[in-house]
Amino acid sequence: NPKNKDIARECILSEITALKKRGLTEAEFLRAKEQMKGSFVFSQESNASQMLLYSKYLLYKNEIFSFENKIETINSITMDGLNRFIAEEIDIDNFSEALVSKDI
Repeated sequence: NPKNKDIARECILSEITALKKRGLTEAEFLRAKEQMKGSFVFSQESNASQMLLYSKYLLYKNEIFSFENKIETINSITMDGLNRFIAEEIDIDNFSEALVSKDI
């Protein structure tokens, strides 16, 4: 709703600021990892999705995509590493914004 765009923006920035201050909890971290793996696994159910993934990977990396390596990469993400990334790399002052609506 275009009337709530400023409220929505402030809520998003408030959540990002809070995340930078407190970091992720273990429950949030584990849920996010499982969601990433689940989304990835479900995306493999479509032949078209698989063909697109494998072809893009080959074009951009000149390597054959490995499902197992992707899962290993997700599993290798640590809570400390992700919290360090959040604290050091996310900078609200350097964000870009885009509002998309026919009414704005």
